[in-house]
Amino acid sequence: MYRRRDKHKHEEVQLSLTAMLDMAFQLLAFFILTFKPSPVEGQLSLNLPKPGQLAKVVSQASNANAPATTMPVETIESFLVQVTADAAGNVSRLTTAPGGDIFAGGATPANLERFNKILNDNFSKTAVFEQVQIMVDPNLRYDELMKILDMCLRQKLPDGTSLTKISFKELQPQ
Repeated sequence: MYRRRDKHKHEEVQLSLTAMLDMAFQLLAFFILTFKPSPVEGQLSLNLPKPGQLAKVVSQASNANAPATTMPVETIESFLVQVTADAAGNVSRLTTAPGGDIFAGGATPANLERFNKILNDNFSKTAVFEQVQIMVDPNLRYDELMKILDMCLRQKLPDGTSLTKISFKELQPQ
């Protein structure tokens, strides 16, 4: 007697799950061991412009015989803003020169609006100041500094152009 082969019987392909799990764990171990996160706020001083005094050249239209190389250099009038931080890195006090203390406490919307009004009074109506120099506490968090910087960038000069001259200086730790 001959046995008939069953035409409907199929052999199923079986995948070795052990090999797949082994490969998945090897890839996971590789990525965990090679991952090197960058510091979030450790590069703050690297991202800020170098501190330094800005200067502008004043022309001497009254003396036409003077050589071009003898033009005097005059410093730019800076609106000074000092931002102090608390132990958590939040804004604790904001003072300006001239003006003194603007607020003590956090950078709340009401305090920031008070700072915005002071900036608006000093930049939009008169042409006394040409730049903002922000003196920053080294413990201040970057997102807190950005709140102050946003208020400065909203300002318009008397000629209608936006305020773009902003410099930074890190305060010495106490």
